[in-house]
Amino acid sequence: MSFRQRLTAITAVCLVACGLAVASSPVATAEPATVASVQADIDRYMAEQAELDRQLNETNQTLTLAQGQLAQVQAQIAERSAEIAQLENEVAQIALQQWQSQGIDRSLAVVTGGDLGQAIDELTVNQWVAENSTALLDRYRQEKALLTALESAEATQVAQIAADQERISQLAAAADSKVQASQQLLGRLVAQATKTLTSTEVSSLNPAELKASAGLIKPLTAPVTSPFGYRSNPISGSGELHDGTDYGAACGTPVVAPANGTVTYVGYYGGFGNRVVIDHGVINGHSYVTSDNHLSSFAVSVGDTVTQGQTVAAVGTTGFSTGCHLHYIAWVDGALVDSDQLA
Repeated sequence: MSFRQRLTAITAVCLVACGLAVASSPVATAEPATVASVQADIDRYMAEQAELDRQLNETNQTLTLAQGQLAQVQAQIAERSAEIAQLENEVAQIALQQWQSQGIDRSLAVVTGGDLGQAIDELTVNQWVAENSTALLDRYRQEKALLTALESAEATQVAQIAADQERISQLAAAADSKVQASQQLLGRLVAQATKTLTSTEVSSLNPAELKASAGLIKPLTAPVTSPFGYRSNPISGSGELHDGTDYGAACGTPVVAPANGTVTYVGYYGGFGNRVVIDHGVINGHSYVTSDNHLSSFAVSVGDTVTQGQTVAAVGTTGFSTGCHLHYIAWVDGALVDSDQLA
């Protein structure tokens, strides 16, 4: 399994555990403060790992080729060495015959000397060897030259293999580093997503002041039936923080995206009923995530990139609901704000 495949599997497991899914086309953001921006970082790391996988495969192929060539060269060296050993025996016999038949002292150097090549040169230059022996000596020189070339090729191949092995080691270390960085980013992604979907922290930011810079629109045109803030729960009667804005509208009324973004959750979510969560990324220095709840149907899927004003769902009364309405939630920098005041 490649590094990219392993990371994809890890991502899927972690996000399924948190009830989320990974967006395939995240919104690019200027700072890693949101689900979408962290996902963009993870996608970038996965792309880099895919490139490392390609380089590793390419280097391994080069290494395999170099090892095959080295084996061939080493086999040729063994063959040439055996041939040269045989020739040296034959040359020594020629020199011994010269010494025995002609009493040429210098021929003895061929038999006893350490530099056979020099001795052969002396034999041929001084014409101590019969004409029919010259071809044998020439063959010896050729074989010796070929052996030298093969030994040089062997050294080159060994150096290439060492370089390839070092490169593979470096690529593997780089890939491991990317995996670790991606896992850290994934932890941030899950933590951010979990916090956003469950946070009851109220932001100290004034949503009315954010309105102009955020540029959000309302998810539908309808009267507010229950504003953001503390209230008595209409079902349990207990006091609670109403974490969003309720808009009274008929079931089936279209619900639109308040800004461009990536859909990070589509499905049933406990008392919130059918839910859509959109990560809008960082807008003028603040991260924005919105959620539509109690929906009757969906018009998008997880991973979809949506544009402002695009229909994403329809009003419903699923979950803990007393009638058709939209419960609209907004988080800025991971904390709840009055969603109606943002647009």
